[in-house]
Amino acid sequence: MNDKDALLLSNFYPKEVKINQVIENNSGITIFLKSITHSHVCPKCGQTTKFYHSTYKRRIQDLPILGKSVYLNATAYRYNCENTSCD
Repeated sequence: MNDKDALLLSNFYPKEVKINQVIENNSGITIFLKSITHSHVCPKCGQTTKFYHSTYKRRIQDLPILGKSVYLNATAYRYNCENTSCD
């Protein structure tokens, strides 16, 4: 797939992720996504934090495209809550 196809694929994924690369071969399609958000709301206290301490990767199987298996390789951020009273 070329860059033009990647732009069309972006309509199917949340605006909070960017498609960095798309690889298509006989066994399927792999889409490399990266989070573009730079803040997160703590699920315990509800405070927004911008302090991330690391990234992590997940491989997710998505719905097929044109009969081919689709895998998402997503890179996301891990955040620490900045609220000192939150555990």
